[in-house]
Amino acid sequence: GEMSGLGAFLETVKIYREESVCEHLWEYGERLKKGFEDICHSLDVDEYFSLEGPAICQNYKALGPNGEASLEFRTLFSQEMIKQGVIMPWISVSLAHGDVELQKTLSAAERSLEIYKKALRRGVDNYLEGSPVKPVFRKFN
Repeated sequence: GEMSGLGAFLETVKIYREESVCEHLWEYGERLKKGFEDICHSLDVDEYFSLEGPAICQNYKALGPNGEASLEFRTLFSQEMIKQGVIMPWISVSLAHGDVELQKTLSAAERSLEIYKKALRRGVDNYLEGSPVKPVFRKFN
């Protein structure tokens, strides 16, 4: 049983080396973060929305108008990204992600963050279409 797993591992390592997978993931993640930073800055929401973590393992932080983490605003961002055709409950970069995917993601993010900005001024309830997400690990449902 161990031979098939070992064979898969060796082939994976071979592909990682031949395709420069690690370099691609780091570079793509850095470009994604820079794109988000530029969008957030241009929309003046950089105090309320940001990507955090190393380029290959980022997460987005959504804050409400009070500057505190907000599940409502996190949900709003996800909702608006889905409307743009990008499902992004978290950030997971891949070798399959290239320039087309980056531009699609950043374009969707810009439109989504425009709504986010409106919600900061007018209230998230005016834009949120469903219930906010809940933490996975909680004492009671």
